[in-house]
Amino acid sequence: VSEGHTYISPDSNENDAQFCGTFNGNNHTISNLNMVTSDNATVSFLPFLGDATIKDLTLENVTIENGYSWNAAFAPVSLGDDKIINCHLTGNSVIKTKSDLSKNWNYSAGIIADKYMGSKLEIRDCSVGENVIIYPESANVGREVAAGILAYARDNTANMEIDITNCVNRAQVKANYRAGGIVADVTTPKSRNIYLLVQNCVNYGDIYATNTSTTEQSAAGILASSFPYSAVYIDGCINHGDITVYGTSVDASGGIVGYTNWCSIQNTYNTGTVTASNTNCLGGIVGQIRTNTTGVPHTREEQI
Repeated sequence: VSEGHTYISPDSNENDAQFCGTFNGNNHTISNLNMVTSDNATVSFLPFLGDATIKDLTLENVTIENGYSWNAAFAPVSLGDDKIINCHLTGNSVIKTKSDLSKNWNYSAGIIADKYMGSKLEIRDCSVGENVIIYPESANVGREVAAGILAYARDNTANMEIDITNCVNRAQVKANYRAGGIVADVTTPKSRNIYLLVQNCVNYGDIYATNTSTTEQSAAGILASSFPYSAVYIDGCINHGDITVYGTSVDASGGIVGYTNWCSIQNTYNTGTVTASNTNCLGGIVGQIRTNTTGVPHTREEQI
């Protein structure tokens, strides 16, 4: 890959070729990439990951446009037991999604867009810089999920463990549905469980849920939302960014977590301002904890 040249992102999905090895950047920087897609679906430096490791790499002055489904600087989707370590998105970088009426969802993030399948994902010592902007092209089309580090986590096939440690987001993040400084959305069906640990992470970026219609929205500095059967542990995290929500129907938004069914938070604080155009469920730490389900998710030890 040459600096300053347009880079054609690999066409990929879970049925096509995946990157399954180790990409060692040796602490080098790749600069001025214009990353486009030929299939209007995925835009990222690497294709889908399957039991891969990406480490010691910086991407600088990256432009991502024309993507519909998965848009991220390093990889669109994790399908295996994957690791992303000491990777950084810096410079005047833009991750701009294109809303598509034929697609219900799209996911955008500075590091990886979607954790889908596979039992483990580790993101450690990664960062997204202050001059990075992550935002949708159209505010009110489809359901857009965006975050500084990981946009979405879900699994229909097995229990899953996700560890995000020592990560920093300074980027401004916008999405019409879920927007988070570190993680946007975690969801799983009743028969599966996701264990998410977010530890020693900091968000400085301002976070916006932008939909001005009646779509449910959630925004937060660390995690925007987690659904039933997801066990979330947040430890030693800080939010300094302001959280702003537009529209008339807000699910819940908060300085640390927007809404959750099961979440443990400790050694964590928020200095950002949380505001909305209505008064639905806002909190300095957590916007809303729902109790409409019975039981608790499996513990980490039970899942492994």
